Amino acid sequence: MGAVERFWPTRTRPWDGQRAKHLLERAGFGGGRTEVEALVALGPREAVASLLHYQPARWSPPTFLTIDADPAELRALPEKERRERVQLLLREARQAVLGLKAWWLERMVTTTAPLEEKLTLFWHGHFATEAKKVKSGLALYHQLELFRQRGKGSFRELLRGVSRDPAMLLYLDNHLNRKGRPNENYARELMELFTLGIGNYTEADVLETARAFTGWTLQRTGPGRLTNLTYEFKPAQHDEGQKTILGQSGNFGGDEVIDLLLAQPAAAPFMVRKLWRYFVSDRLVPADEPTIEALAARFRDGYQVEPLLEDLLGCERFYAEEHLANRIKSPVELVVGSLRRLQIEPEEALARALVFALDQLGQDLLDPPNVAGWAGGREWINTSTLLQRYNLLSLLLNGGRLGGKRGGRGAAGRLALDLPPFQTAAELLDQILPDWLAAPLPPAQRDLLQDYLATLLSREGREAGYRVALHLVTSTPNYQVN
Repeated sequence: MGAVERFWPTRTRPWDGQRAKHLLERAGFGGGRTEVEALVALGPREAVASLLHYQPARWSPPTFLTIDADPAELRALPEKERRERVQLLLREARQAVLGLKAWWLERMVTTTAPLEEKLTLFWHGHFATEAKKVKSGLALYHQLELFRQRGKGSFRELLRGVSRDPAMLLYLDNHLNRKGRPNENYARELMELFTLGIGNYTEADVLETARAFTGWTLQRTGPGRLTNLTYEFKPAQHDEGQKTILGQSGNFGGDEVIDLLLAQPAAAPFMVRKLWRYFVSDRLVPADEPTIEALAARFRDGYQVEPLLEDLLGCERFYAEEHLANRIKSPVELVVGSLRRLQIEPEEALARALVFALDQLGQDLLDPPNVAGWAGGREWINTSTLLQRYNLLSLLLNGGRLGGKRGGRGAAGRLALDLPPFQTAAELLDQILPDWLAAPLPPAQRDLLQDYLATLLSREGREAGYRVALHLVTSTPNYQVN
């Protein structure tokens, strides 16, 4: 088993503000000067530990997710009244999902454990589930809680939890999977997207895996039965016959299939590469391969996520020059990072407007485009989304309609700002640039910006100069990467 080479500071590659900022961006949503300086003082190893060994944030569950309706009572209504009632319930369900999106966005902005939410966002993209199909905010909330509770523990146990998760059972139709009528949707994605990748299984493996998951279904219980869904195993619907999966034969159930999948040579490298693209770079280079292979070998021995992340965030290649300030921010990273830097805790109307803005930027929380999640990387950028990225902070700072027409009354008002200490344009940029950019501006670009701000400050004063400076800095290509 190859060793994972750790990052050790040297005179030419020191543990400095740029590398500490890099860690904060990738393991969270960025940070200001105070947070960067604190990590620099800790040193690289303890800096990683301080972010990774977090105390889970305590949040009360949203109160608006349970929709109180009994399916039996609905069926008993006259047809016209039933249709009207169903339409009202569907509208209520959509509002509950929108509320959950805003609630999660607020949590990402205000959490004291940013890696917890960054990892939850990773698992949400990996085990992609669309609210448009699930239609239950309560089921989606419980799925997010599953990711928080098991997301940095055993990958094996996380897979078992996801395979029983009501939102996933609904989304990939496994609640319809029964003996004699196997539904292959979940079985296929379990292999293709969740564990092995294309080319590491056969169509026969998919069918046999679907048989192993027959009888894994749902029941609706308690108040709000339309939304209160729980996992149920129905033995009468389970196929007890012999199955052959990945070259092994036996009377396998779902948990045994998960064990078979994780025993495959492709499983650990598949997951390590997925995590690498998320935390390090979506453009793998040949120099990364030995580290990825070593990480995969260690991950295969127990499939524990937390030690894998500790190795990944602390390895030499994580801090390689080609991986610094080279990764396009996702819309969530862009929005959440901006709000955290401005120390804005979004109230409900602003959070909902920002949810619509995220959709326009290409990342609709809880509604990824398909079962494969978001492609990420350069796919985040096109002519439409780039302009909206550049305008986002101006709308936040100066007031404007966020999220277009769908933002409705969630338009942002002019935000009050605490001005940093500065008198000159040079001092202003010295305050802003280290906090807001992952890498310094080229000298010529800084000089142009400084000259413009000097004129503006003399004409319009410090507050106007500060707002314009923030808008201009965040409208640079440099702010679009971390």
